[in-house]
Amino acid sequence: MKTKEDPKGTLTMDSSGSEGRMVGPYHLLDRLAYVTVEEKDLKGARELYERSLALRQKALGPKNPEVAESLAGLAECDFRAGRLREAEAIFERALALSRKPDGGYYPSAYDALSGYAALLRATHRDKQAADIEALLQSLGVK
Repeated sequence: MKTKEDPKGTLTMDSSGSEGRMVGPYHLLDRLAYVTVEEKDLKGARELYERSLALRQKALGPKNPEVAESLAGLAECDFRAGRLREAEAIFERALALSRKPDGGYYPSAYDALSGYAALLRATHRDKQAADIEALLQSLGVK
């Protein structure tokens, strides 16, 4: 696989030379943070997601839909730590960034939608959670 450097990250290319998805250091931080969450180190994971968020905002701009991926991770950390109000506000911010002009969602919203649905279930807002779960299903997200 060949790669080409870009100020916003590394652009991957397959062996034929066609371009793939932009991969920046924030993607690596997100992956590391995800593993850290699974190891139950929420403080460490939150710090990694915060670094990822700062890098994403600097590279892509604060209103780029991809910023929602780091926000969803931060919200998940807060949710798992029992900071439900904080988690809800961050999930809502991620979803606002992920909204397309036509009312749909960019793929960067899928984790935020899923996490937000779980938060709604945990706070006994089952109807709202079911609506989001139906939306995810209609988008083909499992």
